[in-house]
Amino acid sequence: IYVKVAPLMAKVEEATRTKTEAEEALKIVKKRVADIEEECARFGDKLDSAVKEKERVEKQAASCLSKLELAERLVNGLADEYRRWTGSVKELKDLQQRLIGNCLLSSAFVGYISPFSMKLRCELWKDVWTLDMSEKGIPITKDIDPLKVLASEADIAGWQNEG
Repeated sequence: IYVKVAPLMAKVEEATRTKTEAEEALKIVKKRVADIEEECARFGDKLDSAVKEKERVEKQAASCLSKLELAERLVNGLADEYRRWTGSVKELKDLQQRLIGNCLLSSAFVGYISPFSMKLRCELWKDVWTLDMSEKGIPITKDIDPLKVLASEADIAGWQNEG
């Protein structure tokens, strides 16, 4: 019996030892798999966090681009206003220089020649007074019409309608 059982027992011992070694190797492999799965979970969380951060940054960049576009439109609008205001200031400075002569001619028109006929009025203001003012160096608007200095276009049109 011992002769038959001894090789079987040796085989059982060998199988047990192999099983134990295999279980220990399996334990090591399972530990590595668990470590790798844990690392994968950490990388997955890190990836989710990075994706969320990327989306947040992209949203912020889109918002910044929108604000930049609005700012550019505002700056362009302000540049147009600057040009318009610069032109207005220049026109007003020119008018300021000619205002004395324009007012002088208009007040003389009202005070001295308004009761006369249109022909005589035109002759005096266009041929005599404007020439005299130019010779004396008084700045005046070229081809000035005293009526346009004293009244608006609407007033003049109303007067013409009344006869």
